[in-house]
Amino acid sequence: MLAKELADLTEADIQALIDDRTPESMTLEFKRDLPGKDDKGRIELYKDVCALANSDGGDLVFGVAESDGCAGSIAPITGENADDATRRIKQYLDLGVEPRLARLPVKAVPVAGGYVLVMRVPASFDGPHWVRVTNESRRFVYRDGGRVADMNYSQVQSAYLGADRLSNAQRAFRSRRISEALEDVPMPLSVPSGVVMLHLVPHAALAGRLRPDMADLFRQGYVKLGAPFWSDFDRRTTVDGLVVYEAPDEDGVDAYIQVFRDGCLESVFCPTLEVIAGAPVDGAAQISGRSLAQSYKSDVERFVRFARAYGAVGRAALGAAVLHAAGVRLSTGSVRRGRRFPADRDPLIIPEVIIERLEDDEEVGAAIRTGLDMVWQAFGEPRCTCYRDDGTWACD
Repeated sequence: MLAKELADLTEADIQALIDDRTPESMTLEFKRDLPGKDDKGRIELYKDVCALANSDGGDLVFGVAESDGCAGSIAPITGENADDATRRIKQYLDLGVEPRLARLPVKAVPVAGGYVLVMRVPASFDGPHWVRVTNESRRFVYRDGGRVADMNYSQVQSAYLGADRLSNAQRAFRSRRISEALEDVPMPLSVPSGVVMLHLVPHAALAGRLRPDMADLFRQGYVKLGAPFWSDFDRRTTVDGLVVYEAPDEDGVDAYIQVFRDGCLESVFCPTLEVIAGAPVDGAAQISGRSLAQSYKSDVERFVRFARAYGAVGRAALGAAVLHAAGVRLSTGSVRRGRRFPADRDPLIIPEVIIERLEDDEEVGAAIRTGLDMVWQAFGEPRCTCYRDDGTWACD
C-alpha cells in the first residue's frame, strides 16, 4: 500500500515508485491498463479487488507498467476520462463481488500525457468475498505475496470464522474493560459518579494488523493524545499499553486516555457534575451534557487521527458507557429538560456504533453524532442538543 493518503498523491509520488523499482506485494499491484470492458477484463478486476479485500487490503495502481515484478514505467491512461473510468469500475464491482464492498476510494493522479488511477481497497471484515465468474460459478480468492490465488476449503472456513471472531473479540474487550473499571483497575478517578468510558476498537487492531510502538509513544508520541483543554498531562506505561492522563490535582486524576498494545483506544473522563437543588428532584446528581459532548467528540476525533497514523483503515467499533450512573441525570442546558429522567441502569452501556470506513471523515462525524444521540436517549431525551437542526455542531 502506498504510504500517502490518496488525496495527497502527485505525479512525483508515482515517479518515485518507478525510480525506486517498488515491488508488487501483498498490498500493492500495478496495472498498465484500465480493466477491459469484456468478460475477461471484468473478471480480472473482480479477482484483484476481491483478493485484496480478503487479505490485508492494498492499492491497485492503473497506469503503471510492471517489469519483473516491480514498477517499470508510467503508462498514462488516455481515451477515457477519469470520472467515466471510475464510474465504470465501481459498476463492475457492484455486479461481480459478493458481498458488496463498502465504498472504495479512487484518486486520478494527473501525469504527463494523461493520468494514473489509484484505487485503495481496505481489508474487509464482511468477508470472505467471492468473485462472480458466471451466474453459476463463484471463486474465493486471496492475496498470496504478489499474486492472486484461490482459497482452499480450510481458508474459506477460517475467513468466515474470522469475521465472527473479530466481532466477538470487540464485544469481549469492551465488556472486560467496563468490568475492570467498576473494580477500580484503571487509573484513579476523583469523581465517584457520572464517569464516562469511551472505546474505539479498529477491527484491524483485533486482527493483529496494528502494533503501536510503546517506547516511541512514551518518548514523544504521547503528546498527540493529551486533550487540548487539559492544563497539563503526563504518561505512564502499564501491562496493557500506555496511559496519558491529566496531571493530578489534590483530588486525583479525573481523565485519561489509554493506547493498548494492539492499537485499541480508551478514554475515561468525568463531565462536569453538580447537585441539583430544588425541583424537580432535589439533591440529584446531574451531568453537564455540554461537557460530556465536547469531551466525547474531542476524544473520538483524536482517537481517529491516532489510529490512522498507525495504518488503521476499514471497520471500527465506537462504544461508550456511563459508570456509577445510578440516579444520575443529564443536564441539557435548560431549567427543566434533562432533569426529569435518571439513567435507568448502572452501568449505562450504550450500544456500539460501527464505522465502516475509519478513513472517511464524514462517516466518523456521523458516528459521533449517532453515539451522542444514543447517550441523550438513554437519559430520556430525543437527541443530542449539541447539534443544531441542520446537523451542525453547536457546542464549541
